Parts: sequence; C-alpha cells; structure tokens
Amino acid sequence: MTDFNVVWKNDHECLVGLNRIFIDDNDVINFIAIGEHELEIAKKIDDVIRQLGDSIDGPVNLLIDLNNAGKSSPEARRLWQTSSDNDKSSKTALFGLHQVAKVLASFVSSFTKRKNMRFFSTREDALDWLNKQ
Repeated sequence: MTDFNVVWKNDHECLVGLNRIFIDDNDVINFIAIGEHELEIAKKIDDVIRQLGDSIDGPVNLLIDLNNAGKSSPEARRLWQTSSDNDKSSKTALFGLHQVAKVLASFVSSFTKRKNMRFFSTREDALDWLNKQ
C-alpha cells in the first residue's frame, strides 16, 4: 500500500498523491495521471472526479493525460471501468504517448458501456474532439 495525500488547492483543483485533478475554464475535468495506481488511490481519484463533476451544471467531459501514467492494478482497472459509466459523464478523451497509457486506454475503452470514450496522441486533438458537439 502506497501512502499518498489528498490536498484540495481550491474548489476546482485537487492533488491526490502526485496526480492532479482540476476543472479548466471550459468546465472540462482534467486528470493528469502520474505513476502506478493501486485500488486505494484509484478510489480517491474517482471520488475527487465525482465531486468536481457534481459542481458542474450539465454533462461532464473528462480529459485524461496518461503521458506519465504507470500500470494500474487489476482492481484499479476494474474501478476505472465502472467509474466511466457515470450517468453525468458525456465524453472522455484520453491522451498520451507512453505505451502503458495506450494499453490502459484500450483496456478501459474495450470494456466500458460508454461509446463516447476515445484515445488520442496529443492533448490538442483530445480537446478538439471534446469541444465538438
């Protein structure tokens, strides 16, 4: 079990360990994933994303930066699958060039019921897709 802190910077930004989760100016929740994720930290990240999502009126888009993500435990991967099926979620865009990120993204997207989840190579491409109706 890894120790990590949950630090709220303000109402729109939180650090969970090294991971940063925040709402940008377009009401998109950004999750910058750093390192490996065991179930305990994955639950905290999911809680923070849900809290931030509850503060947004209407559907919620999620932008996930996997450039510095490591492997997630099987339990954490199962949590990511179910958390992406939240009724308030609209689109989820994942991006990152790291090979582990691509494997994680394809794994999650293949098992989720949501069809509005896509993987991109760059942040810009991911944001373009999120901003399209």
